[in-house]
Amino acid sequence: MGTTLELAKRVVETNLEGIPKEAVERAKELLLDFVGACVSGSQTFPGKTMCKYVRDMEAKAEATVIGCKLMTVAPYAAFANATLCHCNEMENVGMRGSFAALHLLAVAIALSERLGVSGKELLESYVLGHEVQGRVSLACLPASSKRIAPFKYGFLGCAAVAGKIMKLDADGVAMAIAMAASQAGGLAPTPGTMSHYFDFRSAARSGIEAAILVKEGITARKDILEGEHCFLDEMVGSGDYDLEPMTADWGKNFQCTAVSIKKYPACYLSHRPLDNLLDLMEQNNITYEDIESVQLDTGLLPMQWLRFDEPTSIDEARFSFKHVLGTAILKNEVWLDSFTEAALKDPKLKEAYKKVNVKVHPEWPTGRAALGTTVTIKLKNGKVISRESGEIREPTREETLKNYRRLTQPLLSPVQQERSLELMLNMEKLKDISELMSIVGLRS
Repeated sequence: MGTTLELAKRVVETNLEGIPKEAVERAKELLLDFVGACVSGSQTFPGKTMCKYVRDMEAKAEATVIGCKLMTVAPYAAFANATLCHCNEMENVGMRGSFAALHLLAVAIALSERLGVSGKELLESYVLGHEVQGRVSLACLPASSKRIAPFKYGFLGCAAVAGKIMKLDADGVAMAIAMAASQAGGLAPTPGTMSHYFDFRSAARSGIEAAILVKEGITARKDILEGEHCFLDEMVGSGDYDLEPMTADWGKNFQCTAVSIKKYPACYLSHRPLDNLLDLMEQNNITYEDIESVQLDTGLLPMQWLRFDEPTSIDEARFSFKHVLGTAILKNEVWLDSFTEAALKDPKLKEAYKKVNVKVHPEWPTGRAALGTTVTIKLKNGKVISRESGEIREPTREETLKNYRRLTQPLLSPVQQERSLELMLNMEKLKDISELMSIVGLRS
């Protein structure tokens, strides 16, 4: 049996009972993080523009666009929600192979609502779709840094999510993956522009469309991964991938557990130095007035993303070390109000920029694993405090719940917040997700 069909077979045969509790709980955390980010993102200019675009279609109301009082066809509900989640740069992130969950969750939610399936089916489809996406991308990781943007793997995962929810057999899931793979696209160098928030939209839509078409009888090849001149040959390059890890040790480690939840609405590569800077300030009772300068030592990879020394827009500010670190020393926090037109024009923040120096070390290791940074604070009294970054500090569940409440507070009442959290944290017990979508879709 070929690799594509073997992956499809495992998606079909695995259910929630075969998925460890750790993975299920992480899936629920990622779900509530996704929903909160969508609600918040719906209030941004890119989010409102996306909602208007979908609303103007006047399509059949079968799935919710979160935070917009809008329902549309499932492919475009997923298309929209995969964008809304990203609009405040609060999307979840996976750095090594697993990549993000937002497009996969957008598919799982939209199709679950359309078909009226259970919360259990929603969770298992997401987790298994992430397995397909993550396993293929991990097997290609050495080449990924050179050639392929992570968004392309998402087309495979989204088709697997949709195929699972629509109860396709292994042949059907494999063909859905093939149809979505033929649409795969996306470029990494979009940060600093609004188009960055739209990166995962097409994968979400294409995954659903592929499964629907296969369900209706459209055929496709069932060896799209391993076939000559197919997805892997074309996207990664012949010889630059390994098929064996894509199916080996299935069920031992689940990709969704490797996805991180963001604490700050800024580029993920700024989070390690932000953690260190804020920790040093808190632990040493340092105020803005105490600081003479802050130096960040970094390699080349973070600077490929956080490249805006003097940001001129909100979108550039999210990818500016000077902005995020300057905000941190000035406000002792980096949150949504750190990325507004008013914040950009704040003369105090402009002064804070001058205290931040970024030193790039071309000689440091490169590649996706080369994320080490060092933060050094020099105080006006001459004292110098420094810390190297370690592993990212993940938010606790309580911190994740707190952020959900903060993200949704403008639109959901406290009662709606708590009820929506209750539903998501007990997702595997829900007969369907209609009540949840009514709340977060602002229809209740």
